Amino acid sequence: MARHARITDINGIYHIVIKQSDSKPLFPNDTYKDALLEKITESKIKYQFIVYAYCLMDTHTHFIIDSNGEKISDIMKNINLRYAKHYNKNKKTNGPLLKERFFSELITSDEYLLKASLYIHANPKDTIRFSAQPQAYKYSSMRFYLGEKDELEIVDTSFILSILSKKIYYATESYAQLFEYTLEQNAKHFKELDLSIKIKLKNKEFKIDINNIEFEVTRNILKRDFETEQIIKFIEEDTGILRSSFLSKNTHGVKLPKALFALLSGIYTRRSTYEIASLLGGMSIEQVSMLCNDAIQLVIHNPDSKNIIQKFYKENK
Repeated sequence: MARHARITDINGIYHIVIKQSDSKPLFPNDTYKDALLEKITESKIKYQFIVYAYCLMDTHTHFIIDSNGEKISDIMKNINLRYAKHYNKNKKTNGPLLKERFFSELITSDEYLLKASLYIHANPKDTIRFSAQPQAYKYSSMRFYLGEKDELEIVDTSFILSILSKKIYYATESYAQLFEYTLEQNAKHFKELDLSIKIKLKNKEFKIDINNIEFEVTRNILKRDFETEQIIKFIEEDTGILRSSFLSKNTHGVKLPKALFALLSGIYTRRSTYEIASLLGGMSIEQVSMLCNDAIQLVIHNPDSKNIIQKFYKENK
């Protein structure tokens, strides 16, 4: 059967579903769910996409991802490759992990975004253990919408909550009440959810009124067309190492600025990996990928480098 072309938008928000293959369990145990979340953290650094919600079930996963100026296919390919590499290494296996290419659906309004998140967070209710309290499921972002801290900093809850109210208390409480209300519904698709409940806050009732045509909450899409020269100057100033040293094939003593150049160029310019490799003295594509991964680990584990991606953006936009 022929595959249908995806409806995509480089600045789109998507409901994403991935399913396990017929021959391999997606998550042999919960440690693999932890591993997938770690791989998503790495991919987020490389592509700077935004995750608004997720739920990792045993046989499939749901995400809401804001591509934030990147191709959703590149984002999902990177996540899947990182997780498959970890999976195959630990299970001493090889070959494809997923049943088929991921499912994606473009979300086009505040109403659908809110409904999609509620629908995703309700998934654990179909399990025996969490049927009465799906919000307690560990591998769902629902906990963060109720105020729990996201230690991995994967999820942005503020955008969806701001649809309900600019005040965090009202937004959180409204979301919790909507969640309880929609749990009683047996919708087959998130668009079928009914949100006509009246929210009760501090002895007052409010009716949810959401525009179902377009997004009303402002999104700041990441600018990704910076000049290479801006990145070079930033790295020179930040590391104190001149371009003549790190824009060369040699890595001795200049691995850090080379890694930062590879990562920042991949995020903030439209240059291909091949072009970035050429700028780094004719390195191979594989070497550039390894440099990017080194920079990602630096951002994750080195407090001094944690905000370097945002620092460049703030100083140059």
